[in-house]
Formats: sequence, structure tokens, C-alpha cells
Amino acid sequence: IDGEEIDSDPESFQTVEIPVQKFMKNGQLPANINGIQFQFRYDVRSGVTVRNIRLEVPDTAQNRVATETQPPLATPESTGRNSVSAVKPVKFRTADLYPIGKVTAKAEGTEIHVTTTAESAPWSGFVVHAGKLPIAAEDWENGTFEFELAADRAQLPQLQITLLNSSGGRTLASSAQLPLEPYAQKIRDGAWKIAIPLKQFRTNESGSDFTSVMLQFRGSRDGIASFTLRGMAVQPNESRI
Repeated sequence: IDGEEIDSDPESFQTVEIPVQKFMKNGQLPANINGIQFQFRYDVRSGVTVRNIRLEVPDTAQNRVATETQPPLATPESTGRNSVSAVKPVKFRTADLYPIGKVTAKAEGTEIHVTTTAESAPWSGFVVHAGKLPIAAEDWENGTFEFELAADRAQLPQLQITLLNSSGGRTLASSAQLPLEPYAQKIRDGAWKIAIPLKQFRTNESGSDFTSVMLQFRGSRDGIASFTLRGMAVQPNESRI
């Protein structure tokens, strides 16, 4: 950052805009960027204040990325609704993902990759802790729990999902265990949209506070296959839109 972009007045701020292509190396950017580094050049003996760091992306590029890489979980065309609800993503840290049984579970952003082996058996899978699932009291009547699932085969893996209320490594309460098949809509070969009404999870003993999501294989070994899950989110109660 040189030239007249930065003045010597400590009371003023200047706007610095850098085209993203300037950061490219060998014609491309890294696949993942998780930090920004500023360094002084030459013999500089003064401090600076940096504020309002942001990345500006043209609308056309945003639309292209949303369409090609990760389509929204709900659109008026796909749901029949007149407007798009405020989808609430389930947020979790990589360190809070744990495999169950003879599988490998790995998190990348909003995606969870589960890899099976010949030793993988029914009831293996994963549990991920998310602090508190973003389910409001009003969501239980008409809201849904949604995500996408892709597998390396044409048939949907035989999986069941359970919501847990966990604390300190202990499970305090659990929801109903629901198979995915009744709630799966095929997107393309090997990919499905899962949308489960939240009220299906509730039991007389489960309560309404959940912190974790658990997916496990069920049935026979024929239903076991590696898969990727992405975009876990709560679609809120329509009456609040």
C-alpha cells in the first residue's frame, strides 16, 4: 500500500481498495483463506489504525457462487412459499465433531464428511455439538430441520437422526430417533434434500432444548456408505415471516 493512499494525518482515515486479483499467485487464490496479515515495510516508526476490513463481491458473482456451489436450502420455487424464510444455520466447531464406531468424520465449513470402511457397522456415525440449536419456541409447530446429503452411490444410506441435549459429555435428554428416508427428496443421482418437521423430534421426555445432532447408520450393512452432509439449518415457523 503505497503512494498517496495514506496521508500523515492521525485524525483522518483513508479508503484503500485492492482488486482481489492482485493477491493471486500463479493465477489463482488459495482454496481457503482464514486470516489477513499487515506488515510494515522499510524503516517505519509510527503506528496505524485499520478499521472496516471487508470483501466486496459483485452481485453477479454472489449469485453464481450460490447457484454453482451451495444452493440455498429454501426458495419460493422449491417450497411453494411466497417468500424465503430467515433460515438459521446450525453452527459448530471442527473440534466439536466426534465419530461413532468404525468411521472417519471430518468437518470443513458447513460440511461433514463421513468415510466408512469394511469394519463400519450399524449404529456407527457421528455426533456434533453446536452449543444450542437455533430453535425458537414458535418453530416447533411448523418449522423444519433441513440439510443436504450426498453419497458415493445411487441409494440413500440408511441413516437415522437424533437431537441431543448434552452437557459436560453427558446426554441429558434425546429426541425421537427418525429415519431419513421419509423426509428425503432426491435432488440428483446420489444427492438428497432432507427436511424434517421439528415436531417429529419431540417426545414427552425430550424437552425442547437441544445442543447436538447425531446421525447413525441403521439396518443392515448394505445401507452403510460414505456420505457428505452440508448446510444443517432450521427453517423457522412460517407465521413469523
